[in-house]
Amino acid sequence: MNILNKINYLLNEKNMSKKYFIKKFLNLEPKFTSTNKIPSESTVYGYLNGSREIKIEFITYIAEVLEVKEQELFESSLEYDNEYNYIKTKEVRSIIDLLKYLPSIKIRELHEQLREYKMLYDKRL
Repeated sequence: MNILNKINYLLNEKNMSKKYFIKKFLNLEPKFTSTNKIPSESTVYGYLNGSREIKIEFITYIAEVLEVKEQELFESSLEYDNEYNYIKTKEVRSIIDLLKYLPSIKIRELHEQLREYKMLYDKRL
């Protein structure tokens, strides 16, 4: 997942509109290093819509508005990498967190059941 997708994913997860994000972002008064000017609202919309390349000098501000560490914008993991988990990430994360409490025998049973569901799914394709 690229950084643009990650930003939009986080906006969705936090139920934050692009308009609200842009307002918070511009309130931080980020400036282009080359001109020392604050980007316009339309420029920031361009970043979020992919029509403009996000400038590296704004990563700190983007992370601050999204309330994440800068590194998280560049990390990739299963929860972000496929469409199913992209949509269901909170449920999936909750299930993964609870798996540590599942006895080994139940983990094997769950694994087998999931493989059966996968086989059924593959047959439909």
